[in-house]
Amino acid sequence: MNTDVGVLLRSALDQLPNGIVVLDDENKLAFANKSALMLQGTCRDCLTWGASSTPTRIPLTDDAGCQLGTLVLTGDVSVSDRPCSRRGIAGRCVSIVESAVIAGLERVVACLELRDPHTKGHSDRVKDLAVAMAGRTLRNMAILPIVALSARLHDIGKTRISSGILKKPGPLADEEWAEVRRHPVVGADMLSSVLCLDAVVQGVRHHHERYDGKGYPQGLAGPDIPLVARIIAVADSYDAMTSERPYRKALRPSEAASEVVRNAGAQFDPDWAEALFQIVMNSHAS
Repeated sequence: MNTDVGVLLRSALDQLPNGIVVLDDENKLAFANKSALMLQGTCRDCLTWGASSTPTRIPLTDDAGCQLGTLVLTGDVSVSDRPCSRRGIAGRCVSIVESAVIAGLERVVACLELRDPHTKGHSDRVKDLAVAMAGRTLRNMAILPIVALSARLHDIGKTRISSGILKKPGPLADEEWAEVRRHPVVGADMLSSVLCLDAVVQGVRHHHERYDGKGYPQGLAGPDIPLVARIIAVADSYDAMTSERPYRKALRPSEAASEVVRNAGAQFDPDWAEALFQIVMNSHAS
């Protein structure tokens, strides 16, 4: 028996204790799952999002960047404790629902990269490199899932940036650059509303800080920058340098690794710059 995809999708969304609502381009309700309707039943203003917890709002756009509507996601609206299904985030018990939310967030990132073919696969490559660096350097392997998830989701805040800015072939104007610089904070805020994983949130929030304190959003410096963010910063920059862009050619892996080391102590944590250099050079030699 073939089941309609729409029926399957609605059934899947109705299983989640997160309130999920889709608003159309006129900000009118187009869809609400069972948890959202339950929330509405106990709080008449909740579907207009006057609830105490701040929801995550994700613009839904077409390939041209035109907004089609908005996805609104609340935290867990159930009152009972959720059973744990597995351990995987640095030994922390992760519920079935939280696993589903993480999977959903990763799909959002995949959709983001489909909007810009030049960044396709970027988050996966950053994740793989960050995990390789951490696995080579750290004794505590329990942190690897945190590094992996943070790296996979580090650019999720870019879902709030228009396609016109993301796909612009030349240099950005000041106001466009200011919009891009918001994405770490926007992404962290999105994640903090649906995940109780502070290390992941902080990794996303601070992955554009610089070791010399000249980065953003807070100008943190040195070891004040969360460890996960320092790792992601190196992997993210390396992948950007080795990826082709409309306005510049990609660097060879050895050139990009050398550039990272050259900026150690200024842009990058020297220990993690060296970790990346060793991984790239060893891979190049083999």
